[in-house]
Amino acid sequence: MKTIRRIADEIGVTKQRVYRYIKKHGIVEKCQKQGVMYFDDAVENLIKQAFLHKTVSNETQTEQVQNTLVSMLTTTGDS
Repeated sequence: MKTIRRIADEIGVTKQRVYRYIKKHGIVEKCQKQGVMYFDDAVENLIKQAFLHKTVSNETQTEQVQNTLVSMLTTTGDS
């Protein structure tokens, strides 16, 4: 079982972003000890997939924008 902080550190986002995702999707912790929430492997994988999918989507979008700009600059340079 892992904490929000540990999951966030592993995927490279803030603890706050993971917490907001958990609350938005109504995810419940497996247990809580001394105010620290612990999540099981299934929840950890769900969170990681959601954030890693967003990262891949953002990278793909950035590549598309860069390719469009290169095409525009190449076309402008040929004129």
